[in-house]
Amino acid sequence: MLEQNRPYSAIDVFTNLKQEFGKTLVLKVLESSVTSGILKDKVIGKQKIFYANQDKLEKYDEAAIADCDSKINSLSEEVKSLTTKYKDIQNELRDLSNVKTTAELRTLTSAIKTNIENMKARIAKLETSRDAAAAEDGKRALQAESAISKIVQKRKRLATDMLNAIMENSPLPKRELLDSMGVELD
Repeated sequence: MLEQNRPYSAIDVFTNLKQEFGKTLVLKVLESSVTSGILKDKVIGKQKIFYANQDKLEKYDEAAIADCDSKINSLSEEVKSLTTKYKDIQNELRDLSNVKTTAELRTLTSAIKTNIENMKARIAKLETSRDAAAAEDGKRALQAESAISKIVQKRKRLATDMLNAIMENSPLPKRELLDSMGVELD
């Protein structure tokens, strides 16, 4: 009780002694400690509380308390810095654990290289076995597309010239004129 410097009831003391002694014996010892001045008692409700006599305790040095407080503060700061270091190291470990190892990268690289070689072989095979008829069809399709695009450009130019000639003699703005003629713009 003196070491912990906190109040106890007789039942608490009896329980803490693991019931080695009887309740009456524990109560008698506590009462005798009160009469000798080692402990003090206080009645709260129906229960009697025993606590260490504060007058008998030695006085603490304020300088020692201030020294302990400064040590506590420095240790608290050290704990904070170590905690942040720990978190940084944990994050770095997590990042490194997500990175593939050199052996895994080598196997992946070799797999990709074999895939590239297979694709090159397929390309070479396709280039050598091109069908001449397919090439002719492609050339004809390109020629037809260029001829059609020339015709479209000529017709578009004619339509624009006709529209400009009509607009010179019309009092309507271009949008209203196009709407009244039913022309849709792309």
